[in-house]
Amino acid sequence: MTMYEMNFSLLVEDTLKNIVLPEYRQIIVELLMVVSIVLERNPELEFSDKVDLDGLVKEAFNDFQRDCSRFEGIEKRVE
Repeated sequence: MTMYEMNFSLLVEDTLKNIVLPEYRQIIVELLMVVSIVLERNPELEFSDKVDLDGLVKEAFNDFQRDCSRFEGIEKRVE
């Protein structure tokens, strides 16, 4: 790693240690990995402002809850 990459890595680790819940920390790490892959595969994409990772996780969780409740409704109609 270059010195820049090492410094960046240390900053990320320092930021992540502030997240108390290990489960939530893991979700944030996986979200960062997904964002990284999307940006690598699509170099024309870039962020014009800061990314609210917490907001993305909350939105994803709300979508998950909505999908689960919709799925439960389908199961009840089938029975």
